[in-house]
Amino acid sequence: MATLKDIRVSRESDPSFVESELVVVLVGTRTCQEMFMVYKTLLCNRSPFFKVALNGNWAESQDRTVILPHDDAEVFELWLHMVYTGRLRTKTTKADHGEEYARLLRVYVLAEKLLDVESKNLVAEAVISKTRENGEYTYPSGSLVSILYDGTSAGDPMRRFLVDCHVQCPKHDCIATDEKNRHPDFMHELVLAYMQRYPERTRPFSIVREESVKTCKPDKYLTKIDKKEEEPKG
Repeated sequence: MATLKDIRVSRESDPSFVESELVVVLVGTRTCQEMFMVYKTLLCNRSPFFKVALNGNWAESQDRTVILPHDDAEVFELWLHMVYTGRLRTKTTKADHGEEYARLLRVYVLAEKLLDVESKNLVAEAVISKTRENGEYTYPSGSLVSILYDGTSAGDPMRRFLVDCHVQCPKHDCIATDEKNRHPDFMHELVLAYMQRYPERTRPFSIVREESVKTCKPDKYLTKIDKKEEEPKG
């Protein structure tokens, strides 16, 4: 028997965002800036970053305007669409997987900046789904790795995922050929992972057995949600 999905909540624990005031989010530099009008409750319920910025004595709280000068409007729009609908508009009909991976990783990095763990995990599962798509195994490699590493900290689960992909499923072109695109943190973690997978005394004849990145459950690559964040929002 299929498990029922009960989406009911109390009015007190989940305020209506359509009754919330609208705030302005300006994304991009002054010469190439886009404006988004968003419900304040929607932003604050999803992102601690916006919750802090739009409450208290901050200038953003008084002006009801948040400026993100170093972010990309297209990426913010993808994130916002996901917050509203639960879907990511990143799929492409092109044979080149790099374009979609780049979009996914940039949304992941934005979610990290906004402290939006729920979105990080949704994007992480989308990346994992993409790697297993259509019976062929692909993964972000080369210069795409730097997108993730430039926008996340050590220990981030998606960093571990990319390292595991490169170690378990190596390809001849998976490492960026130009040195400037070889992120030093990634290379360091990659070497350590190889050493753990291929112990010195058995190298290169045997490997340490581990769960395959191709078939494992995505949970090991998701960010843990602080229990406090799961408390009713008021």
